[in-house]
Amino acid sequence: MKSKQEIKPSLKSDLELLGTEDDKSLYEHVFNPDDSFSKGVLPMWAQHYTSDKKFIKESQKLYKKQFPEKKTEHADVEEIWNEINTETGFYEKYQ
Repeated sequence: MKSKQEIKPSLKSDLELLGTEDDKSLYEHVFNPDDSFSKGVLPMWAQHYTSDKKFIKESQKLYKKQFPEKKTEHADVEEIWNEINTETGFYEKYQ
């Protein structure tokens, strides 16, 4: 890969790429790992970066194909929003 650069430890820390004991890391929020293997590869994502436009574009295509975006149905969201807004007995119901 062209122009591969190592990410400095101070930058990893500043961007919170890898988690602390108390908080989730940026990569944990992005990838949402749910098993030990997934969690184990997160540090690999924080090792290098590139400015190689071709590599970045090809990676984006791969990720979009492999992990399609989850679309939220606006009608479903609107229905939930209306239900919450019209709730009148919240205190009695959840006390």
